[in-house]
Amino acid sequence: MLAAALALSAFAAGFLLGKGRESGAEGFQPARTVLLGAQGKTVVVRLGAGDESGNRPMLLTVEGLKRLPTGDYYTLLMTKKGKPVATCGTFNVEDKDRMDVRFSVAYDFENFDGLMLAEYRSSDHKDHPVLRASL
Repeated sequence: MLAAALALSAFAAGFLLGKGRESGAEGFQPARTVLLGAQGKTVVVRLGAGDESGNRPMLLTVEGLKRLPTGDYYTLLMTKKGKPVATCGTFNVEDKDRMDVRFSVAYDFENFDGLMLAEYRSSDHKDHPVLRASL
């Protein structure tokens, strides 16, 4: 378990150092960074510090996610005890390998214990988990 955590941390560090400069991450000051997924299908979530109004920026760098059918989309959710409890935002991906997505949320990250990326399917009106990570 420790070896897997170390490997994931090393991958995240390499990802951020090797690709962060190519993305929309320039100038973004994360208070925390969380990696969902592994090589091939990843979402790096950079959580920003709150402003005086309590709004907190989020910058996602997504890689390897498939383009979804019309009417479907990805949803990033905050979790508590493994259950999704707050939506951060929704997005779609194009037919390219990597892209950045920005959100702003008005809640304290300390009230949650994880993140979940889900695929919303219009066919059954449900979110289907794709990736998870602990905060």
